[in-house]
Amino acid sequence: MKLFDEKNFPTPHLHIGVHPSTSLDNKTLIEHKRLKQFAKKNEKKKMLDTIIHNETGVTVNADFDIIKNGWVGIKDGVIEQVGVKPADDPFPKAKESINARQGIIMPGLINTHTHLPMTLFRGLADDLPLLVWLNDYIFPSEGQYINPDSVKMGAG
Repeated sequence: MKLFDEKNFPTPHLHIGVHPSTSLDNKTLIEHKRLKQFAKKNEKKKMLDTIIHNETGVTVNADFDIIKNGWVGIKDGVIEQVGVKPADDPFPKAKESINARQGIIMPGLINTHTHLPMTLFRGLADDLPLLVWLNDYIFPSEGQYINPDSVKMGAG
């Protein structure tokens, strides 16, 4: 019975143990000891850079869950773990710990609708009513001049 392999090893903050009433054969006990040694050896490798705790997390998952008394673990600039603080368990190890003081942690809301290529049309008939400006000047100019090269120029 193989309990784990190194490619599919669970995160080291999970408790690894065998219930005292469990009877294991010698081969399984050796495998269990190997698992615990592997966890200890790889703990530093899995150590987070930063953990932000004592926060309310706003997610963008399918259910838009709100995580009360949550924490976020960051490694190499990437969110690695998100969770709820268990009553008696410590947080995963991290180089830096930030207490959010019951603040909100949420996605960055990055604006990807920026109109950067429109910088090429600055000053084009600016003094006109919006619909005249759009229909008679901007839309025809976009149709004539906007292409991958002009978008790159406008965004640069």
